[in-house]
Amino acid sequence: MSLRTFAFFLILAFPLAPRVARAEPPPETAAPSLVDINTASVEELMRLPGIGPAKAQAIVEYRSKRRFASPAAIQRVSGIGKATYLRIRDRITVGNR
Repeated sequence: MSLRTFAFFLILAFPLAPRVARAEPPPETAAPSLVDINTASVEELMRLPGIGPAKAQAIVEYRSKRRFASPAAIQRVSGIGKATYLRIRDRITVGNR
């Protein structure tokens, strides 16, 4: 085998381009735990997407006067509309619902 043939074989067997480590898929993560909007603290409510300090406080103030009968009732809180509800509906509960 000539040197030229050997070099060609090496190039095919071991490409010159650096090998990039393939990213492993993220491990299966547990579904986020449900937040009970009738009992959650301001900090717990703020973990929900789209809920900041002002909306979390508004939720707490609303429920101090009237508890939520269903998750959809959160839309009665000022500043929480349908879009916010749709974003968080799979992450909230009211007790065992």
